[in-house]
Amino acid sequence: DGLDVFPYSVGINPLTGKALVVYQNSSKATIIDLDTLAVIATGQIQTTGANPQIAVDTQLNWAFVTPGGTGLLSVVDLNNNGRNVVSLIAVPSSNGAVRKSGTVTITTTGSHGATVGETVVVAGVNDSSFDGTFTVASVPSGSSFTYSQSGSDTTSGNGTVSVANPLLTIGLEQNTRGISISPETKMAVLADPASSAVTLMNMLDQSVSTITLETGAVASAVNPLTNSAVTVNSLGNTASLLNLQTKSRTTQFTVGRKPVAVAIDPTTNIAITVNQADNTVSVIKLGTIRPFQITQMNPFNTFTGTTTQALTIVGNGFQPGAAVRFNGTNLTTTYVNERELSATIPTSYLGAASRYIVDVLNPTSTIHSNVNTFTVMQAITVGTSPRGIALDRARNLAVVTNSGSKTVSVINTASLSISGTLNVGTSPQGVGLSSIAGRAAVANTDDDTVSVIDLDNIAVATTVSVAPSSGTSKPIGIAVHPGSGRVVVADSNSSLVSFFDISSPGTPATLTVDAGPEAVAIDPTRNIAAVAEGASSTVVIVDLSTSQILSRVTGFALPTGAIYDPDSDTFLVTSSLANNFGSVIAHPDTDTYSVTFNRVGINPTSIDYNYRSSTLVTANTSSQTLSVMDFLTKTIKAIIPLAVSQQFAVAIDPMTNRAFVVDQNNNRVIVVPLPR
Repeated sequence: DGLDVFPYSVGINPLTGKALVVYQNSSKATIIDLDTLAVIATGQIQTTGANPQIAVDTQLNWAFVTPGGTGLLSVVDLNNNGRNVVSLIAVPSSNGAVRKSGTVTITTTGSHGATVGETVVVAGVNDSSFDGTFTVASVPSGSSFTYSQSGSDTTSGNGTVSVANPLLTIGLEQNTRGISISPETKMAVLADPASSAVTLMNMLDQSVSTITLETGAVASAVNPLTNSAVTVNSLGNTASLLNLQTKSRTTQFTVGRKPVAVAIDPTTNIAITVNQADNTVSVIKLGTIRPFQITQMNPFNTFTGTTTQALTIVGNGFQPGAAVRFNGTNLTTTYVNERELSATIPTSYLGAASRYIVDVLNPTSTIHSNVNTFTVMQAITVGTSPRGIALDRARNLAVVTNSGSKTVSVINTASLSISGTLNVGTSPQGVGLSSIAGRAAVANTDDDTVSVIDLDNIAVATTVSVAPSSGTSKPIGIAVHPGSGRVVVADSNSSLVSFFDISSPGTPATLTVDAGPEAVAIDPTRNIAAVAEGASSTVVIVDLSTSQILSRVTGFALPTGAIYDPDSDTFLVTSSLANNFGSVIAHPDTDTYSVTFNRVGINPTSIDYNYRSSTLVTANTSSQTLSVMDFLTKTIKAIIPLAVSQQFAVAIDPMTNRAFVVDQNNNRVIVVPLPR
């Protein structure tokens, strides 16, 4: 690119074979495929200082780049080669993708943020001839851009726009240099030589805490088996052993002069520091550790299939004849050496969505190793560009809206097979249902209608118009009162909420709200609804008996998903730009409402909750992950890397504790067994 940039730091994910290289005093980042030994992408991060460092979370496949002297911490998603979805492409009826005379105009559903000359990736368009990597030629508006492409004139839509930007930037002290991450707890340990505090960042919810030491820490390393870390201080010529559970220092060691780097061998619990000023290394025995351990498993998940799956286990203390076990049953295992085993997962374990406990048993002992979990997911093919999902637990049905094919797929959640495909309106998105009424309601965004589905006969019962007297309503979110069958529709474009009875619709009544209603949830006991407004970042509380506004709850940032939890008697609403969700609580004695927020994943746009297992899940669009929370303790238990749609993307079956996740780009629903 004509600039003098100097490569300084590299991070590698051995599970995916990808490496990230970053440079001194530069915003450049290079991704290398280690299988082909080729550069596969060049992206941008926050401009670094002279000493940026990298740590990679192997399961999420994210690289964390420290400022190293200036800027912010950048998170690079290696799954998408450093590119991140910035907007969805509008549907064909809204001219989402138009090619004319060698110029393509892309119209997006929201602000895309692309600039002239920037490289973008267009993917998942109904007409795949639009897909590819292009340079932005012009930006007519915040929701449109153009690029050059040869081909016949045509119109299509749907899909995504991605750019080479960091997945996330996090504000830290700009001198922050060293970083290490525990793959078990997702805790990052950050060293800042200009500060006396070592920063601990929980990557599950981005919360931050500190351990006070001495000024001069430059590097860190983590042992996930002991939940401990070591930092080195180049000013004091010391190394500190940190307990990450109690967030305190356990021991301080004297090492060589000017230590600048440190690494830990987890299974032997030995740390090695590199001492620059006297050309030595210091070897530190951190304490006795159980010698029989698993440190890495590849892969850690897969989809159902009819062929066996190879599995590699890395650790220490393995003996010839050692057996890898799934739920206590031995797999066919090959001994490679004391640090590696290979095993074969038979097809009997790959036939259905399941979670397995994995450990190793040596032939000369009854003591097994530490345990890992292996997840088998199942994919169900549905229509084009699926968007929303709702579950009828009584009938074991899932109703999926397919925004690109004007259809609804009905899935039997017991057999995980398609029970029927129904034609509905244009660009169906949100869906709600009442098991008692035996009806589902589907919001058809681009023709201002709602399709009512008969769930007993799997047929379209009727179509209801929610078009305003002028203009368009663009219905998106929808909910159905489980008892009365009253349907509440969020008409995003007209700033209205529509109401009708799902069994005898008639002409819908309307209520004017503020701006951009997108999602709805219903409290059936109080007979009220919470309407999440993306445009006003407000949640409006509506009395369904009088169709009047009771209150407005503020503090949200682009709320896009909402549910009601009867156990805690709260509305749970995602605040997608703030990386959290709000619990909206009613106070009947004062006729007021309050909200408390809890951090979850990056860009949560959809939410559901299993009251039986206290498991809350958010679908996080920008980071393409699921966050799994223990709702009682409000702690994140896991982040699952998985493609998700933008809204209404997840529903949990409380009987099986399986999440049904809409994968818009791959035209499928993924069944994910959740940790309990």
